[in-house]
Order: sequence, then C-alpha cells, then structure tokens
Amino acid sequence: MARWCSPPWRRVTPHVPFVVQIRTMKMPQSGHPPRSHLGVSPNSDVQVNPDSAKPSDPDAPLKHLMSQSGLVPTEARLLVLRILRASEARHMSTERLCSALIKRDFAPGISTFRTAIYDLNLAGALTRVLVPLSSIRMQTLYEIADKSRHRHLFCTECKKILEICDEAMERRIAHQFALSGLTQVHFDLARRGTCQACATAKPASG
Repeated sequence: MARWCSPPWRRVTPHVPFVVQIRTMKMPQSGHPPRSHLGVSPNSDVQVNPDSAKPSDPDAPLKHLMSQSGLVPTEARLLVLRILRASEARHMSTERLCSALIKRDFAPGISTFRTAIYDLNLAGALTRVLVPLSSIRMQTLYEIADKSRHRHLFCTECKKILEICDEAMERRIAHQFALSGLTQVHFDLARRGTCQACATAKPASG
C-alpha cells in the first residue's frame, strides 16, 4: 500500500561528557574559515559546555549526504543543496536554480554552478525527475535525494507533483534490475494524470 514520504531532516547531536578546550593555531587561508569537528572556529579559545552545546553547522546534513555519495563538499555543491532545501517547491529546474543563484553572492559563476548540479545528480545526492508537460514537451527537475526511493505523479491541470512510496513495488523493481544485471540510477519519470481536486472542480468550471 502506498504511503507518503517524509524526510528526516533533524539529526541528534551526540552527548559529549567532557569539556573540550580548543586552542588558537595558525591555519592556511581558504575561502571559508576552518571549522573544528564541533563546528567551532579553531582561531579562538573556546570552552564548550556539553550540557548547553547546540548544532552550529546548519549544513551538516548536506555535507553528510555528499560524503555518503562520495563527493567533496565544495561551495558550489553546498549552494545547490542550500537553495533546494530553502525552496518552498521541493522540485526545481536548472533554470530556477540558476535564477536563485543570481540573488546570491557566488563568484565562480553559472557554469561552475551547473556542473555542481550534474555532479550531485551523478553521485546520487540529487534525483532527476523528468516531467512530461505534454506529449511533445518534457521538463527536467531536481530534488534532494534525502528520502527512500519513491515515484512521482504529475497533475496536468494544477501542475502539482505528488510523491508516493510503495515499498513492495520498489522491491519488485529492484528485483527486476538485479535479474537484468542493471544498477538503478537516481532518475524517475513522472506519471501524468489529474488529481482528485482538479477532477472534482473541472465539471463545475465547464
């Protein structure tokens, strides 16, 4: 039976039962200040109280996702994931991602940003969703691959994208891939249809 997916974004900070003293040291200059494993800059003397410690790196889940995919967290890759995470729409096209980039201060430019999108997709940190807008027109969207494998439904009336999870179906698909000797990639073709709300409202508007 299909069920709705919900991404777990919250991570629990491990309890550290002692106080850590971080001493000042000289570090090589880079585009961003170096960070310790607690998210504190090593260029300052700080005592961290384990009872009041809070997560200080909001990008920690994104960096973990990239490390799981075998990618080095670069500024361009992090920026792609930040934009997707902050967007009201879970799925965004390359054009919308680049439009959001223009509003931010990103020196390397659009080409580096586009390359980061493709790198994240190839590594599995982003999923590419192909949406058939019409019989002759398709649109490519991207989403953060922070959920278990799922499928997409596209309403041709309101243009809404619905995500469904069916574990039994996914097991059958994975079994067929294994029988064929193929490896699944992070890609899905959305199925077209009309959602219940649009189907109910359509006769009244006609």
